[in-house]
Amino acid sequence: MEKKKYVFRKEFNEWLEEREPLCYSKVNDGIAVYGGSLVGSGFVPYGNGITLPGEIDGLPVTELNGCFESKELDYIETVGLKRAFLKIVSLKRKRSYSSQKNELNDDSLQSLINVLMEKGSDSDEIRCHSPHIYGSSEGLKYMEIVYEAGIMHLDSFRGCSYLYKVFFNGKVKDDIDWEYGSFERGIFQDCLNLQEVYGTFEGYTTSGSIFENCISLTHAPKIKVKRLLNRDFYNCVRLPLVHLSNGLQYIGTETFAQCHSLKDIYIPDTVNEFGEYVFRDCKNLETIHLPDGLNRINKGIFYGCVSLNKVFLPDDIEVIDEEAFMGCSMLSSPWIPKNLRKIGARAFKGCLRMKRIFIPEMVTSIGEQAFEGCPELVIVCAEGSVAHQYAIANKIAIEVRK
Repeated sequence: MEKKKYVFRKEFNEWLEEREPLCYSKVNDGIAVYGGSLVGSGFVPYGNGITLPGEIDGLPVTELNGCFESKELDYIETVGLKRAFLKIVSLKRKRSYSSQKNELNDDSLQSLINVLMEKGSDSDEIRCHSPHIYGSSEGLKYMEIVYEAGIMHLDSFRGCSYLYKVFFNGKVKDDIDWEYGSFERGIFQDCLNLQEVYGTFEGYTTSGSIFENCISLTHAPKIKVKRLLNRDFYNCVRLPLVHLSNGLQYIGTETFAQCHSLKDIYIPDTVNEFGEYVFRDCKNLETIHLPDGLNRINKGIFYGCVSLNKVFLPDDIEVIDEEAFMGCSMLSSPWIPKNLRKIGARAFKGCLRMKRIFIPEMVTSIGEQAFEGCPELVIVCAEGSVAHQYAIANKIAIEVRK
């Protein structure tokens, strides 16, 4: 049976069955629907938004497949949308496409989409954005956004509980020179069924909680920013890998906390600062190499990383803060940097396998319970040093180095 198709005619403010072949002049007036799937191209909606009907002629509207000019589609209001394929293009000048009419057919708008995208010019100067999709948490499962622009402002999909896959054909790009980025806070926060996000997030900074509580996420986009803010990947319990690009300078508090499937992670050499509890309870994290420019291991950064057995600390480290390695029960004997001056309270508490550790004479402060719960520990130190006095006071075995 031949599929029905419909167009929304603005002059009539209703959906009408369209019996003639589609051409640009008609598509420019509205959106076409094929057998319950919504297909649009060149549609300029009133108020920069569109409200999709729940059904047309008894057919549920479940799919949006449209080609739109940038900044024309601020929102989509829908009750039954399950899949969306948005082509966002940039047309700086209007053209007549009557010469292309013979290339179009009833089966697909792909040829039209190709024509539109080929005609865009100077696309690096254009800013695109993804629309808010109201009601999307009711059933949106898949979204693909193909766009032609230098900068993409990504609005929020927070709480889309059925969304499982998002594909960005192009970079989600912020202005690299801005002091603050335009990435929406919590873009995919609480998308509990989200499994895969493809593309690249590029710019100056995220805004935090991008993938917080995405407990099904197994594939994350490439991250190419200077600053990763707090809880961006918090509780992504199934995520095995995150690609961080060179140029990253800061990783915020609890950014990767409770990423139970993360086994190892490359930290770019450009990173010079961490927040607190960055890798807290990453239970399968085994090895990590920290960059040379780092001078402080912040509070609780590896708290509860029970599988961590190798950590490479650069010599520039001056402070190992409180609870930094607390509960790292597989950690044997980490290399203590020669310039270290302070070990915070409970820094190595519960490191059951720690056997021998050299503490430099430059260390002038060791906090309470720094090595509590390390039954086989031997502290190697200079006689009369702070470490020597600490070991005596806490009844820890000592090996004096002259």
